[in-house]
Amino acid sequence: MELLVLDIAHQRAKTGKGGKGKFFKAPDRFFNGVDFQDTQICTTLERAREGINCKSVKNAENLVNRFLKKHRFIDLLPGHFAFGLIRRFIIYKLQQVGVTGNIYNRNIQPPLSRSVWRSGSTDDHESLKQQLREAVKTVCEDTD
Repeated sequence: MELLVLDIAHQRAKTGKGGKGKFFKAPDRFFNGVDFQDTQICTTLERAREGINCKSVKNAENLVNRFLKKHRFIDLLPGHFAFGLIRRFIIYKLQQVGVTGNIYNRNIQPPLSRSVWRSGSTDDHESLKQQLREAVKTVCEDTD
């Protein structure tokens, strides 16, 4: 949570590369299998605390806390990072039942996308689905 708040603070203060957060770029570095690497997280936290003022951090923390009153934590994570977590869990579960070898993203994404599309358990999710339907309908009408 602290790393996420710091990443958002850097993004808002434009202190990261090109004004973007930079601490969730490579999710694999935080894990050993499905276990978090505490030393890597601590090292990244130390770097994230540099170059950002307390006011920016407090503002980001307030935004995150307000957001989490109505939304899920995973909705704040960069998509590639969230997918990396899910992918690691899937691979771990497959290995537990004896499935080994390369598990390619292209084999995980379609069934995962179908599952997410069907779940529709939040207002945000339903809104996004509706927006996507409308965008596809508009594109189809424009090509007729």
